[in-house]
Amino acid sequence: MTFKDVLVTRGPRPGTGRREGQDYVVDKHAALAMSVPAIRGLFTCYAMNRVLGAEDGAGAGAPALYRRPDDLLVVVEHACADRRSFDAVLEDREYLATVRPDEIRMGAEIFSEPPTAYEVVEEAVLGGGRERGDPAGDGALVAFDFLRRRPGTGPEEFAAALTEEAAWLGADPGYRAVVHRREHNLVQGGPGALDPAAADRHDAIVATAVTGFADLAGVLERLRERQAGYVDPDASTSVLTRRTVIV
Repeated sequence: MTFKDVLVTRGPRPGTGRREGQDYVVDKHAALAMSVPAIRGLFTCYAMNRVLGAEDGAGAGAPALYRRPDDLLVVVEHACADRRSFDAVLEDREYLATVRPDEIRMGAEIFSEPPTAYEVVEEAVLGGGRERGDPAGDGALVAFDFLRRRPGTGPEEFAAALTEEAAWLGADPGYRAVVHRREHNLVQGGPGALDPAAADRHDAIVATAVTGFADLAGVLERLRERQAGYVDPDASTSVLTRRTVIV
């Protein structure tokens, strides 16, 4: 079964600028990771999504579905053939000698707290892939909505509501005209998950690649109204990003 995780990094620490921290993670750390043969042959998807803040043109004043945290740096996506292959790289000698020390350094100098790792099951519900040259790929504007289900809504009911939501959005020509790709990532919990505590924060991560964040403004209020039946708005957040495709 395909393995995917979504890694959320927070920061920066005092003394490191926001863009400086993002540039290091996206440009330098990713290049270091890809220098390791075991990693180069591992991922079917490796994407870095720079979180856009008030100082970034595409993100400045842009509408979002829920509250936008101001302490996020980069949202990282990894996917590979299976969990066993991912775990094996973490024991690779060259990874431990080169990449792991850099991860520790970023934790000490860039990130304000340890990253949150969401193990997810991905379902593309609208649009195509993320290859270079694809409008949902390198350079795309991507909104990530981290959703917590409403109290009293069970996991199966929540997943079914998201499926119905996707069909509702897909039938809207105006929505389809401004969305390149929409995917639902259901967060996996339990003791075997990559980070069991992550499932206590959110139940799904919806990633939407768009023509422009302002282009979604017409549907956001209607979507919030619909989600009121199964999403906890106070425990859900939205992150606006620009994607860099590594693999």
